[in-house]
Amino acid sequence: MAHPLARTAALDLLEDGVHALRALPLSTLVCHPIGAVPLVLGLLLFWNDMARPRTPDSTCAFEALALTLLLLWMNCWRAVFAGRLDRQLGGRPEPRWTRRRLWRLVTSQAFLGGTKPLAMAVAVAGARRPLRNARIWTWRSSWLRRASWQALNNARVGAYCFC
Repeated sequence: MAHPLARTAALDLLEDGVHALRALPLSTLVCHPIGAVPLVLGLLLFWNDMARPRTPDSTCAFEALALTLLLLWMNCWRAVFAGRLDRQLGGRPEPRWTRRRLWRLVTSQAFLGGTKPLAMAVAVAGARRPLRNARIWTWRSSWLRRASWQALNNARVGAYCFC
């Protein structure tokens, strides 16, 4: 006979996650809305224009491209949020922004955003998990070389990578 799951372990984990989010500075908390709000507004504009039957094809193409760029914008800011949260939980300082770091962020998020639908279509559990964690991997490439990456992954992914 199966034993019932202890609610205290799940509630403790949820309480720790909420405590970690409440301890974040405002500069970290606004990273997520900075990326999400423009995408939502762009999506509403696109939907409004597509609902009208007399919208020209050039407008549709331009707005579709704009939505693609806004999705990239949102994914980049979500990666910034995840990286800041990871560094705060690990007690590490914020590294300096350089052109190389910015280029790595944009290219990795563009690649992951473009390949995620393909991986989701495959619908294999092994293909979904790395994509959820890829946002962290782009920030800490040396983290992958450590032996303890699996334990850290299981403890933190649920807190900030629900996408």
